[in-house]
Amino acid sequence: MNGKKTQAGEDTAVGRKICAVDTPTNPIGVPEGQRAVTVNLGAQGAPDGGTGNPAPGKITADCTGGRSAAPATPAPAAPVQTAAPAPVQAAAPVPGSVEEIRATTATEFERITAVSKLADGRDEIKAKAVKEGWTVEQTELAVLRAEKLDKVRDGRPSFNVSVPAGTQGGGAEVLAAAVCQSCGLSNAEKHFKPEHLEAAQKAYKGSVGLKQVLYTMAASAGYNGNPFFTGSNAQIREVIRAAFSTNSMESLISNVANKFMMQGFIAEETTWREIAKIRPDVKDFREFSTYARLNQLRLQSLAQDGKLKHGALGDEKLTNKLETKGVILQITRQAIINDDIGMLRDLTTDFGVGAAVTLAEDFWKEFLDDAAFFTAGNGNLTTGAGSALGRDSLKAALTKIKSFKKKVLGTEEVVGLPAKFLLTGNALEFTAREWLMSTAIVSGSGGPIPAANLLYGMATPLVSKYITSETNWYLINDPVARPIIEVAFLQGKVMPTIEDVEPDADELGISMRCYWDYGIKKQLPEAGLKVTGAA
Repeated sequence: MNGKKTQAGEDTAVGRKICAVDTPTNPIGVPEGQRAVTVNLGAQGAPDGGTGNPAPGKITADCTGGRSAAPATPAPAAPVQTAAPAPVQAAAPVPGSVEEIRATTATEFERITAVSKLADGRDEIKAKAVKEGWTVEQTELAVLRAEKLDKVRDGRPSFNVSVPAGTQGGGAEVLAAAVCQSCGLSNAEKHFKPEHLEAAQKAYKGSVGLKQVLYTMAASAGYNGNPFFTGSNAQIREVIRAAFSTNSMESLISNVANKFMMQGFIAEETTWREIAKIRPDVKDFREFSTYARLNQLRLQSLAQDGKLKHGALGDEKLTNKLETKGVILQITRQAIINDDIGMLRDLTTDFGVGAAVTLAEDFWKEFLDDAAFFTAGNGNLTTGAGSALGRDSLKAALTKIKSFKKKVLGTEEVVGLPAKFLLTGNALEFTAREWLMSTAIVSGSGGPIPAANLLYGMATPLVSKYITSETNWYLINDPVARPIIEVAFLQGKVMPTIEDVEPDADELGISMRCYWDYGIKKQLPEAGLKVTGAA
């Protein structure tokens, strides 16, 4: 069938029934009601794509009306897409199991290995990173900072000059002794070895200036610039950079500063230390919790089976949180030019006084903010006209604080302890001393009075200038047994820290900073009793 019109019938060329043929020259229609399938043929009757020429026509085949058409070749089935199996999730280790312990140990080992590798060659950073649980990022930052500081120090002047005579064999310690002698440190013999004091006296004759200190430390670092101080900004900057290019100057300042800082610190009122529980070992700045024991453990009778019974302890959750307080001061260019070594003494003494005052103010602000702490509901508040400090009110208060009751493990128990301190402001200081420190109280009229003072020694009188009330007074328990307030410090540093500050390019003096990390929080209401002394 080569492009000719044919009626419905057999197509011997393709071997199937043809309903109608439609050619380009003689088109025919498909009868109504029939479905048509068009097949393009090549020159030899093969479908397009065969070996013949392009088809000259097309065949329309009827697939309905009872006529049978050759079954169409089914299209190949689409390949079945098989979903990739989901990864099997390992079950989380059971808390406390061997698997969890192994996983935790492995993770910690990986961390220690990583931070140790990063801090290789820097033992101080490595030890701190391992001990304090630093991440890799924290360790890397610490190493970068150390490398930056090394570059700064490497860029400072370095010359081959010997240390001035008189300081050999003692170094910065001899110079520190000389500075303390010049500044009038009391009891210097308690702070330095005899040989260092003797060497300092011999070399400096009990008087050393600020310029001499800077030049001596600069020379020990290799500086050999002009020994005559001109006071130019460039020279001051160069000498300071050289002096601070090693740890010797930093150690000297820290050595001297802390001695004079302590003198200033202890000059301030320290009453808070008497009534506070001191916690020196807080690890970091996150809020932490402690638990106060509220009852004493009772021993139980041995049972007939020879087994001891398990005891129970009641406790109460207490919290606290640290923060940092600090300030920067400067030994100015003028002080350096004036050779004022006393500036070092005065500045560090001021640090000590300032730190002591700051903590005391924070402490008493927390202690006296007591509206929700000393209350009738807590049973630790006494008011009324008969509460003014005197013999009868003191007797009543001493009895009351020992009789405090509280529910412990569902049972009401006496948790009170004897008072250790009687705390007042300046207005009641001597009244308190009269009643607690006099061995006898003698009165005129009113009947016989015992010769002995029964209140003698029952509590230790304490006074604070920060308690401004002229009538309020307090009984306080021993903070070791029952803390009413807590002062916590970071990692054992119970005193302020003084450090020199790396001088910036625009600074002509010597900067120093003082900082202190601590936290203060009231603790157990039953550890104290407030008496208003008035209605």
